[in-house]
Amino acid sequence: MTRALAIVLIALPTSVETSAQDAELLFELDARVAQHLWIAADEDDDDENGSPDATDSADGASHDDAVVLRVHGRGSATLEVEGPARVEPARVTLPAEVRVQGLAPGRASLRVRVGARDATLPITVFRLRLESPSGRIDPARDAVAPTLALPNDRDLPRDDSPCRDPRCVRIVAEAPADAPFDHARLERFAVGGGDLRSLALPFAHDGRDWRSPWTRLVVDAIDEAAPGVSGRVLEVRLRDVVQARVGVATQSVRVGRPGDEDGPLAARRGRMRVRVLRHGGVPAIGDTDEGAIALARNQIAIANQIWLQCLVGFGDPADADVAVVDPPPPFLLAVANEDGLHAAGGEVRFRAGDVEVGPVRIPRNSAPIDTAMILAHTLRDAGFEPSVYANPRTANGADQSADVVVRRAGQPIALASLPAHPLSTDPQQTLRIGRVDLSDGLQPFRNSNAAAGSLEERTLLHAVADRDATTLDLVIINAFTNGGRQGEAFIESDRGAFSNIFLLDRSGIRQQRAAWTQSHELGHVLLDIPFHPDDLGPDRPWLLMDADSSSPYVTGPKRLAPEECARARHRSGTDTHPVLLDRWPGRGRATPTPAHR
Repeated sequence: MTRALAIVLIALPTSVETSAQDAELLFELDARVAQHLWIAADEDDDDENGSPDATDSADGASHDDAVVLRVHGRGSATLEVEGPARVEPARVTLPAEVRVQGLAPGRASLRVRVGARDATLPITVFRLRLESPSGRIDPARDAVAPTLALPNDRDLPRDDSPCRDPRCVRIVAEAPADAPFDHARLERFAVGGGDLRSLALPFAHDGRDWRSPWTRLVVDAIDEAAPGVSGRVLEVRLRDVVQARVGVATQSVRVGRPGDEDGPLAARRGRMRVRVLRHGGVPAIGDTDEGAIALARNQIAIANQIWLQCLVGFGDPADADVAVVDPPPPFLLAVANEDGLHAAGGEVRFRAGDVEVGPVRIPRNSAPIDTAMILAHTLRDAGFEPSVYANPRTANGADQSADVVVRRAGQPIALASLPAHPLSTDPQQTLRIGRVDLSDGLQPFRNSNAAAGSLEERTLLHAVADRDATTLDLVIINAFTNGGRQGEAFIESDRGAFSNIFLLDRSGIRQQRAAWTQSHELGHVLLDIPFHPDDLGPDRPWLLMDADSSSPYVTGPKRLAPEECARARHRSGTDTHPVLLDRWPGRGRATPTPAHR
């Protein structure tokens, strides 16, 4: 990883300031004289070009894990390196800064010449790496990921035992036992700078190499504060840089591979769109529109944390499409809602905005979808923009019901019955106007109509959800009727009018870091499955997709299983239609801010 300092030094009491005045040739770092450089072979892949940085051109040395060394003296100097290292620039006017990059493990030396005078600095290049239980983590091909397990379970050894979690990480340095190492650090920082976090780890020679204890990467502050593993877990984010540091020598790897790659380690991104409903002019959450938007964006931040376990993210919450909206007017006609009965024959009359529609004759034996098409044709002739949707048949339905959604110039048009006439004279096939009234909460679906949704849900979602099948629509409401649930999801495999939509109420927001309702409902969408693991097997309350668990502690229901990560990619990834988890944009050099150098 890019670092301005990448050596371990032995300090001498000599004053650099005085030496410079005397024009002595000295090598200085951190205002101290360097007598011997311990530098890591630059074997990571900061620019993500698929090859170790040490094999890239010399021009790259100015940006990779090169030590910045100040050379004191006066005059024009020539610098040369013998052994597995390189320096640039090779000619400077002293005093000046130069960069030394380790190319391979071994002994080297840096020689500076000014006229007849010269000075030599010994260099030891050692191999520094991050390691998993399966071996070296290759920065050009591999990535790290947060644990899928409870961060303080028994699979993380508290001694030097092997780690049974395949996502464990430790630092290893291939260096002699007399190397001047006393500890190591595991660091992470965001690409482009920002928050730098680190763990100070014991570092000891085991007779072969220097090794740190096993550590785990985790997704949030709750996990980072897990009892019993303080100083052994580190919170990360998708595409962060995770860096091993010994002294000031560094080597790094990313959290997730570049998004333009394939495979289970490649980063993936979903696009989330959030709509917060008002009731009585007040948003469902946050008291004000600004407060509601802030809370809604926080839901995206939480989703980023939880789904990081699968190397999936949803982008910067600040960039997401978030808005506070009013419930729609009654702009939906439901034909044979729930029962799907065919027509016995009759006439339909209603008002659409300021236009009286009808009478419209519905022939005998018309299926609900046929009736809807007849009504849509009449509405179109009257200057409206109707859309027709067939709903999945309910458990007790004779056939599919159908909806007609009415707009004009893209805006919902309020529908109403006429005072002197029923909506329909048909004694068998019902016609209802869908209304959204959140005073008693939103009517949720039942098991029998889960794929279609309730009439009130359909009316709401036809208004607030977009028609882009590749976006993930989160709708936040005040409550569900009777307070029986906190969230719902409409998934692709139900083949209904809605998919890739999930709802959350105020109760779900209140328990956002206890029940993890939003990420749970999002899981139904990404996994494209309506069931819960404990519906079909043993109860494991620490799993995100558990049906009924809630805990604000490290044991809370937020864990994803390896097979669930694989399923999310299989059902929602780049080889599916629609693609919900697309390729994470960008690859290339990660440069820390000056404060990190």
